[in-house]
Amino acid sequence: MATNPLLKHHEKIIVQLLQNDDSFLLTLRSCHFLVENEVNDMKEDFKSHLDKILTLTIGEFFKALSSTNKETWRRLRKTIAQTWQHIVKKTKENVYNEFSIIRKFSFSTETRYLINFQEISMPIRIKPLRTLNADLSRELCSNNIKFLKCINNDDRILITGSPGIGKTSHFISILNSWAKDKELIDFLILKIKLTDFKMEPNLVEFLYEKNIKNSSYVTLNLFKYYLSKECEDQDRRIVLLVDAEDELYSRIEMFILKIKECNICNFPIIVWSRKCYEGLFDSSFEILGYSDENIVEFFKKFFLEDTPCLDEDKKHLKLLKFLKDNGEDLLKSCFNPLIATIVAYIWQKKHNTIMDNKFQIYEEAAHILLNMNTKTKESIYLNEKMNTCAEKAFLNIFFNKDINMAGHKLTNFGNLLISPVHQQEDRDGEQFHFLNDTFKEYFAAKFIVKSLQNNLLSLVSEVTNEKNDTKLIQVICNPDKVGNRRAIFDFIKNMNENIFSILVKHNIDILTISETVTTDIINLFSREKQTERVKLIGGSLTKLLWSIIINSYSTEITSITLIDVEINFQEFIHSCSENLKETLQSLTVHSNIQITVSGIFLCKIIRSLRKLTKLHFSNITFMKLKRRDYSINSITLEDLQLKNCFSSGDMPYFHHCQFLIHLDISHNELKGKNIKLNFIDNRLDIQLIFIIIIIKRQRLGIII
Repeated sequence: MATNPLLKHHEKIIVQLLQNDDSFLLTLRSCHFLVENEVNDMKEDFKSHLDKILTLTIGEFFKALSSTNKETWRRLRKTIAQTWQHIVKKTKENVYNEFSIIRKFSFSTETRYLINFQEISMPIRIKPLRTLNADLSRELCSNNIKFLKCINNDDRILITGSPGIGKTSHFISILNSWAKDKELIDFLILKIKLTDFKMEPNLVEFLYEKNIKNSSYVTLNLFKYYLSKECEDQDRRIVLLVDAEDELYSRIEMFILKIKECNICNFPIIVWSRKCYEGLFDSSFEILGYSDENIVEFFKKFFLEDTPCLDEDKKHLKLLKFLKDNGEDLLKSCFNPLIATIVAYIWQKKHNTIMDNKFQIYEEAAHILLNMNTKTKESIYLNEKMNTCAEKAFLNIFFNKDINMAGHKLTNFGNLLISPVHQQEDRDGEQFHFLNDTFKEYFAAKFIVKSLQNNLLSLVSEVTNEKNDTKLIQVICNPDKVGNRRAIFDFIKNMNENIFSILVKHNIDILTISETVTTDIINLFSREKQTERVKLIGGSLTKLLWSIIINSYSTEITSITLIDVEINFQEFIHSCSENLKETLQSLTVHSNIQITVSGIFLCKIIRSLRKLTKLHFSNITFMKLKRRDYSINSITLEDLQLKNCFSSGDMPYFHHCQFLIHLDISHNELKGKNIKLNFIDNRLDIQLIFIIIIIKRQRLGIII
């Protein structure tokens, strides 16, 4: 008869406690486990007959030990009976040591980013796709331990979801819950990564290698015994957790068949996979990621801001505000835990630069995603990967071309370009998609900007493999399509204002879907001929919108009139000084909101705009800097109007304005101060000055 592996495992303590106890041999005879002649022989040498004892079943051995109340026998029985529980306990300790502390970022190997799993763990949404077990469905979404308890031995469970959606976190969450639990003392969890398993080796040995080997207490033979159908411990429970990642259907099917072929006990299997292979499983579920509330809680945990502090100091609140104001699409994408982690990581490291360029966060995230799970030799091809993603994104959006990577020399695009969850075809035929539509739109925008920068007149066939001789810019500006592509044009205008301006000139609708604009602005861009005069009444003129106007018409603009237009005055003037200094002849700004700037700024405006002949400002307060006098000098100005622009003592001197014909300084608080007009040409209408400055019935002295 074969040796009992469990008794063999405890051979040393059996010999230690029973070799000098003749009553045990007599008990074996009375139970008919040994014949009388064998007992007589064994009295002389217990060890020489030990092999016979070790062939007993556990039931037979325990029956013999239970026939008396001897303390040594009870202790031996308890030790053997608790073997399984001891294995479970040791395995739990190993699992806890392995998974209680994790990398805060799965894409970073820096040890300084290690964190306790419970400090960063968040609940995720899970929906049932197919199951006959209502308890299983309910508990999977709420309580890991209750979920494990309600699993049946013949259950085959699939948990699917897109990359980064939280499959690995859910996998680790179950392991951590089990490792800390005090109730499931007979419940052993075994885990494997399917990519590590080769179909040829012995499955049991592979499970032992990956789960038990480091425990000196458990031998391979003992492990095989507990997995075998012959094991007499009916209370033991075993569950196998399989991380299948993006393994193909055939691999998963072969693995499950391999389990059936082995002479092992029946136990439930839970598989986490990107793809949904429902035919192999009794129950299937899909992970949906974070809820809106959990996104907020995740950021709070990420930045360790559970403790009270001032709101303005909280990084997670600053990040949420930034995303709500500048990246609503990206905030919505943070339901994906991987995206949420990447966004938080980038914000932690580079939030100062991101505040200035909100779309930098996409570039940083794309780099991280493309380098994930990538072999070192492929990491040098990052730019090529970026270009490939850009072209694929453009063709998919503008020509509805499937993203097929068959034959491409770069096989790994990290977690950015992935295959669909419900697809089962072989890899060469897989149709890929982007992890998130916003990233696809971002890459399409990159492709457009790069292509048009190289050649505005490029044909589609010249920049892609598509056989199409239409001009690229015509495809992009197709009037029937631009309304659905707002995100792409938003990316373009932030990547390259000049390219965006060119697109707007081809189709004004691109501007109206990207910016809130007035009728005046629409009319400005709708003119067939280029404009020399810009006149806007009401509304808001953002820095970006003004830059687009400048990029479109900077060489033609000679006159600007802004009436009650909301602007950043200093940025606006700076842009005019930089781009229109040789063309602008007339500038009028009537503000309905009081603007205050340094008086020196007025002097710089007049000095920098070299062709300026007419300057009209109202409701723009110019103040002396440290109460120092300043003067206006111009050899071009003919018409100067400064209404409601000065308070007492802040009036400038007017020097060397020999061509000045009209001067309007009404509605200023002069309070008896003299107006100093030095070196003014005699063509100046002096009477007009008196009429204007006597409005408040104050007669002022004029020094000429």
